[in-house]
Amino acid sequence: VQPEAVDAFLARLRATPEKFWHERALEVDENKLAKTVALVNSAKPTDPRLADYQFYLATQYAGKPFALRLRELRTGPQSGQDSHKVTSGERRLGPDISSTFTSAVEYYLGATKKQDFGKMDEALMGLAILLQTNNMETRARNILLQILRNFPDSAQSETIRKASRAD
Repeated sequence: VQPEAVDAFLARLRATPEKFWHERALEVDENKLAKTVALVNSAKPTDPRLADYQFYLATQYAGKPFALRLRELRTGPQSGQDSHKVTSGERRLGPDISSTFTSAVEYYLGATKKQDFGKMDEALMGLAILLQTNNMETRARNILLQILRNFPDSAQSETIRKASRAD
């Protein structure tokens, strides 16, 4: 495992968060989201599609606060200045960010409970970035190390390792 690669990746995320937010920002279709939530709630634990539904929901819920943060950066009084500091925007958007963050974490964790989930590394990466951007860096670091350890040949592992080579 390469802890220095994880540290470099986290440092890059701290230095340019808006880049990562932009890549993950989603304008959520609330009707489609509600239908998928209903599918998850009615699915049996043995349903093979359950992890995929949960991953989709996690991605959607995680994308919403990133979109809200970007919108706040663009419209805020200090737009373009010190863009990694969004505390005033977070105060205004607090309830929306908090509820979507909680939902995203819940669905990411649900998806990762299925041991043979084909997108496990993607779900873990999404969870790690979400945790880091919400000041839970130690948990994010542990998940990134888990990706490197358990999915050494994945695109996510390569993304993490690239950050240390770019420095």
